[in-house]
Amino acid sequence: MRSEGFTLAELLVSVAVIGMMAVLGLDGGSDQLTRMQVEAAARRLAVGLERGRDAAERTGQGCALALGPDGWRGAPAPGAIPCEGADTPLTEGLLPGDVVLASSFAGPSRFTANGLAIDGGTAVVGHAGTELVRCVVLSAPLGVIRVGRYAGAVVPRPLPEKCLPDSSL
Repeated sequence: MRSEGFTLAELLVSVAVIGMMAVLGLDGGSDQLTRMQVEAAARRLAVGLERGRDAAERTGQGCALALGPDGWRGAPAPGAIPCEGADTPLTEGLLPGDVVLASSFAGPSRFTANGLAIDGGTAVVGHAGTELVRCVVLSAPLGVIRVGRYAGAVVPRPLPEKCLPDSSL
């Protein structure tokens, strides 16, 4: 005669299965979070460049932005003032050090009074928790900004030709 309820073995197996499902769910969620951090950082890089161009056009003066480990900051440069209102942090709301950044921008990126880019470069962002590496390219002189998927790892001097179009953007 069996009483109502579960045996100890049934309870242990149930708890083990639920535990494994929880671990798998957390692991999948962390990958999504790291991918979203890379995506957000790449968008913020592009937004910073657009803000720099807008600042130059708005003030009617050439201005410059410098890319540092924390994002874009207005910076003085030959023939240009710091871009007003263009400061754009790379990882707003994220923990410092989560996102890895490398770029080939040699110095400040300068924009003419009509928004053309004097200096170009490539920046890449990645995260240790995902293989996704995004890239942002600023092409001089028209100042075309494109975001894509970088074909490779985050390297100190990324190449613009490795910034490939990505249909998921």
